[in-house]
Amino acid sequence: RNFTFGSLYLPDGRVIGEGEFETMVYYLMFNSLGGDSVTLPSGASRSTVAVAQIMGLKASYASEEEALRSYGADARRMLFDGAYAVCRLAEHMARTGLSLEEIAGMIEPEHKRVREISCGWDDIGRVIKEVYREGASAAAEGLRLDVENGYGYICPHASHPKMVIRTEGY
Repeated sequence: RNFTFGSLYLPDGRVIGEGEFETMVYYLMFNSLGGDSVTLPSGASRSTVAVAQIMGLKASYASEEEALRSYGADARRMLFDGAYAVCRLAEHMARTGLSLEEIAGMIEPEHKRVREISCGWDDIGRVIKEVYREGASAAAEGLRLDVENGYGYICPHASHPKMVIRTEGY
């Protein structure tokens, strides 16, 4: 149904899980972009940012909605149609001569943790505002803090009085 549920099994036994598959879809999108920059959702994984850097793209962050608007229709379709993304991956491999293992080799394994914390709506705003004041962060739907060995992302839950905290180290 969409990329978050995709997994690929490589001949060498490695499994490309849902987060790595998402990064692979972004890799395909980056190959179709013109220019030297890309707008990513502020919750984008470290491996997605790393692939953008490997490809010489400067990443900036925006809300998921704003980031999606900056992509073409084909790129958006890859993000939400896993079967289409796999077809585009096969097409890319045929065109470039790259193997699935070579493409997967660019993707860093995930070391991510996600936690939801129940709290009042007012508290969510207060916490995000306080963390934002600390500096070195990008704000969109939530707050992204990049540090030397990873990042943290804090955002309100879409429909419940909770905060979602995602951290990733590498």
